[in-house]
Amino acid sequence: SPDVVILHNLHANYIHLPLLLDFLAKNDIATLLVLHDCWFMTGHCCHYINIGCDKWRTECHHCPLIHTYNKSLFFDRSRKIFRDKKRLFQAIPRLGVIGVSNWVLQEAKQSFLQKAKVLDFIYNWIDLNIFHPLPTASLRKEIGLSPSDYVVLGVAQGWSQAKGLNQFMEIARQMPDVKVVLVGRFPTDVSVPRNLVSVGEVNTPQKLAEYYCMADVFVNPSVQETFGKVTAEALACGTPVVGSNTTATPELIPAPCGFTFSPQDVDDLLKKVALVREKGKKSYSEDCQRFATENFGKEGQIEKYIQCFHKLLPR
Repeated sequence: SPDVVILHNLHANYIHLPLLLDFLAKNDIATLLVLHDCWFMTGHCCHYINIGCDKWRTECHHCPLIHTYNKSLFFDRSRKIFRDKKRLFQAIPRLGVIGVSNWVLQEAKQSFLQKAKVLDFIYNWIDLNIFHPLPTASLRKEIGLSPSDYVVLGVAQGWSQAKGLNQFMEIARQMPDVKVVLVGRFPTDVSVPRNLVSVGEVNTPQKLAEYYCMADVFVNPSVQETFGKVTAEALACGTPVVGSNTTATPELIPAPCGFTFSPQDVDDLLKKVALVREKGKKSYSEDCQRFATENFGKEGQIEKYIQCFHKLLPR
């Protein structure tokens, strides 16, 4: 008999969702949905921006992504699943919806989740005891960079066209006097410019923080970000960010902390990287750290969750 149940990512077929949601509704248990992606409000997909689909606003059907993530080989059940989710979530008397960004919250307000008792957004938190400015001379030496090399950094679990690999290749080709450093699994069948350095996977947050601190600018070309933890971590390390002007990324990059660019416009990306370079990292660092401290600190974000609990609990 919990007071509050918090639901995070429940897709990938590892839980019987109707059984769970039925239980929460029948027992009138305060329930908080945290939107790390858009799956709770669609009939199948987690993200729909790339294909420009807005069926989720009214009712999903004939899903164009049925053969992608959590794919169905033959059957399109997106309409039934959409209707089931709508019925099950709307049956919970004390339902709260928290977006991990204002962008995803505004999307939820246009879905069947708009009837929730609580609608708010709370950014994910990061460990500011790990992600903060650090000395990086030894790391530069370790990966063969000189103290004067200008470093453009990208971070992903694995690199592909969808993650923006092509944009980083263009930066390396068209700005031959910079070093492009990519953290994450790298494809073996790709020919890369000599000034692009792949360092592979980094397995500790402490080491990752060093890479953020080493960079002169961090680039996040992702077009489907419900939050963008790598952007938050870079800012906390005092590194300005150039990010895609779509979904949640712009709200994480206020004017003193970097720029946004059109993801289809390589010239715009190059221009924004050049602007950061011209101004210099030092002129951004203090504002980046301040913004991260004010918006991504653990204690402050947890307090916001507690406030949401109180709104759902009887007084």
